[in-house]
Amino acid sequence: MEVTAFRIRLLLSVLILLVAHVEEIDPQPVADVRIVPSRLQLFEYECVSFTCEGSAGSVGWKVRNNKGVIKTNPNVTCNYCIDVAFESDSGEYWCEGEEGQRSNAVQITVTAGSVVLESPVLPVMKGEAVTLHCRIKTTSSNITADFYKDGVFIKTESTVNMIIQSVSKSNEGLYKCNISGAGESPESRLAVRDQLEIPKDKDSVNQSKDPLVQPADKTASQKEIGFSYFYFILLWTFIALILTLQLLVIGLLYQKKQLVLPEAQIRDPHRDLYAVVVRH
Repeated sequence: MEVTAFRIRLLLSVLILLVAHVEEIDPQPVADVRIVPSRLQLFEYECVSFTCEGSAGSVGWKVRNNKGVIKTNPNVTCNYCIDVAFESDSGEYWCEGEEGQRSNAVQITVTAGSVVLESPVLPVMKGEAVTLHCRIKTTSSNITADFYKDGVFIKTESTVNMIIQSVSKSNEGLYKCNISGAGESPESRLAVRDQLEIPKDKDSVNQSKDPLVQPADKTASQKEIGFSYFYFILLWTFIALILTLQLLVIGLLYQKKQLVLPEAQIRDPHRDLYAVVVRH
């Protein structure tokens, strides 16, 4: 009986470990939806708006940050605006669907300083012209701005605008600017993506290499994988239940045998006893 109980405990332990292993797999795919903010850096008391856009943009999309849900909108796209921003509003923001689909995240910085850097809020296409604007909070004339990339000085511009004529992957990085007498801006990342691929045949579907926008069929395939794991767990649960019932029956028969044999020996101690087990 002790052997049977040990087998049952071992079987249940294996089942629990199997379920825990499958639950560790993240079933929530990255949706083909991206969040588009109106700006990445802003002064305190300014406003910033967010839009969830993409082919999977449907009902129930939410704008979230590290503090929780910002807003739920029943429309196809989800729009949100922080009318009066404070430094505490700085952080990551993203869009999230009803089934847990999550878009890319954007880093918003609200500063109490006097200088911000205006840069593209989304990855720019390789070969495009990009303008970085160093904006000062107070109106002033005849000012110059120093621009930095990854903490390294690049150049000084008298127009407070730095233009990259043909952007490439080497231009990716963290940018900031400094205006003498006014201060330094926070850093913002400039991301560069490759150009769109040309389909090889007419049945091909245009696919962007933008890492922020994932194909819709990838979301569907991820859902199919989630269903596969569900049925896998269901099958193993059924098998474990059958094996457990069999072990319980064997244990009961073994216990009954142990009770019958001593009783027979008491009635006729000189009689040889034989046990025949018939298995159906």
